[in-house]
Amino acid sequence: MERICAITTGRWDYSHLYWILKDMQNSNEIDLTIIAAGNHHCIKEIVEEFGLKSLLMAPSIENIDGYGQFYSYILSILKVYNPDIFLCLGDRYEVHAAATAACLLNIPIAHIHGGEETKGSFDNELRNSITMMSTYHFTANKRFSDRICNMKGNMYYEIGTKASNIYTVGAPGLDWINRSTLKYIDELKKEIAIDFTKPYVIGSFNPVTKELEEIEYQVIEWIAAFNAFDMQTIIILPNIDPGNKKIIDIIFNCKFTKHTCIVENVNHLTYLSLMKHADLMVGNSSSGIIEAASLKLPVVNIGTRQEGRIMPPNVVNCGYDRESILKAMNSAIVLHSHKVYENPYGDGQSSRRIVKILEDFI
Repeated sequence: MERICAITTGRWDYSHLYWILKDMQNSNEIDLTIIAAGNHHCIKEIVEEFGLKSLLMAPSIENIDGYGQFYSYILSILKVYNPDIFLCLGDRYEVHAAATAACLLNIPIAHIHGGEETKGSFDNELRNSITMMSTYHFTANKRFSDRICNMKGNMYYEIGTKASNIYTVGAPGLDWINRSTLKYIDELKKEIAIDFTKPYVIGSFNPVTKELEEIEYQVIEWIAAFNAFDMQTIIILPNIDPGNKKIIDIIFNCKFTKHTCIVENVNHLTYLSLMKHADLMVGNSSSGIIEAASLKLPVVNIGTRQEGRIMPPNVVNCGYDRESILKAMNSAIVLHSHKVYENPYGDGQSSRRIVKILEDFI
């Protein structure tokens, strides 16, 4: 059996890896081990789904100061376990630390969601670095595959062949929409304190790590737009990128004039269910770019954090000032509300494709 070790550091990557991990767990040709960060939001879920025998715990990593310790610990784990393939997803600094450890041990890396661009964040450089360290690449769109091909000097190889090791499979986060039953409003009422008989907007704003000096202005303008918009709001608190604590402080110290529910942590199924029933999403989360089109949800994408990604037609881009945000919110509601768009990030069948390709490496 092929020994594959996958890394997950929080809900941000576990939600996208989940169906890949489930399909590997059910494969007769793959022996799966999962490394999880100690402060992972979903440890209980991972244990319930995959069992303690499949789980290796790494230290907690709460900010960039923990990069070195996390790298060192992953290095020691991989030296002992020595998998055939190390699987990782995305562009976070924790994942970069783990991928660096695998690279220095000459363990082939399979990377998901490479070839993309997010110009407003240092994730861009981290993602490209992981791409250059990786042997196998699973991308969400052919444009991303082409970019990896050029980055690695494989421009004469045909994408999707073993010669290039670059495969366009779609975004695995979309698999939830095809492979699970999203929650009904009666279920969501038990978890989220808003009136689901009335329209609501989801707000999610993460740090723009190349513009940290502008965080206060950006978040205050974002909240001001909600206050000027006639709709109740669900605020999803940000990830653990540098600057997140400042955003959280501003959110809890600002006055909301409309009914607002602030949510610290929800599982991915609940999150997608909230998106399905919402009337609008406003912020700078990648979920607004990747998943929202498949849920017929109009999105206002603020600022530069997601600049460089392929934007589905349900997305309206705008600047950071409240007037631009409010104008975009009204436009998105009028132009895009609950229309069906083809999603450039795939058809929700990515996980099975990835696992079948991994099985073929044996």
